[in-house]
Amino acid sequence: MAVDTADPTIRQVGRYRKALREPVMSAMGYCTSLVESIPGPVRLSRSRYYADPLVKAVFVSAEQMIDLLQSAVQNESLPKGPNGDEVVALLTMAKTERTIYTHAQQNDMMVGDVAKRTINFIDHRVVALAPSQEMTQKGLEHRAVEVMATVAMEKISTLRSEIAELREHKIHLQSMRRILRGRNHAIDLFAQPSYESKHKIDQLNEQLARLEAELEAAGNKLATPSDALGILTQTMEGISESLVLRQQSLRIDWKNVMLGTRADDEGNDISLAELTLGEDLQRWAVMVKFRPEDVEEG
Repeated sequence: MAVDTADPTIRQVGRYRKALREPVMSAMGYCTSLVESIPGPVRLSRSRYYADPLVKAVFVSAEQMIDLLQSAVQNESLPKGPNGDEVVALLTMAKTERTIYTHAQQNDMMVGDVAKRTINFIDHRVVALAPSQEMTQKGLEHRAVEVMATVAMEKISTLRSEIAELREHKIHLQSMRRILRGRNHAIDLFAQPSYESKHKIDQLNEQLARLEAELEAAGNKLATPSDALGILTQTMEGISESLVLRQQSLRIDWKNVMLGTRADDEGNDISLAELTLGEDLQRWAVMVKFRPEDVEEG
């Protein structure tokens, strides 16, 4: 799977499986530790919407939650697990924040226009549905490895695109140089070529020399399938620097207004995992569980 995702030409490399076995196994071990540290599973049902502060915080309404679960199980056919027809999955979301101005108690006085932050969770996704938590975790481990293989594919594709662009630019500069040289040769039959024309040719030669150096450097990074194998291996080995999970605890009130840590705040603490993939992806996650009757109730 990792090879097919990153670059199938890697299969041309002798004993590529042996070269990848340890990096992939190490990456899967890291993914196991990540998945096991995700909070939950939290039960999702209409009856628990107002009873569980976390469920109330991440969904705008019970209807939004039920619609999401209905969509998630619509095309799924899961076998029964140790808890009957219970489904376990990972819920991921994006988090947005905004500033509002409201009244607040300061000492013994009520003051207005106090700036406070509110949070909202959007773009909910339910993934890795399975009839048990163990099976969901195993599915997530494989998904994480697939994500890293996709990162390697992006690196390889970017390099190939860069090489192709450099080659096209080289052809363009060579064509311009041939035109100027031909024009100078024609002029040379009747008169001395101009300084400007010679200067342009010298500039093109300098540009081509720099371009040749860039093309050689880029080509050396991806000259053979072995280089693609090296990129995939390095990506798997660097998973702990790319894919990061942080435990986050948020204290909020029933309107999702962020509160301080004071004991007298009328709020609730909710725990979520913050997943980041480099600078490109940030998702908030929690393990969830529900039953078909939870989806159908209403």
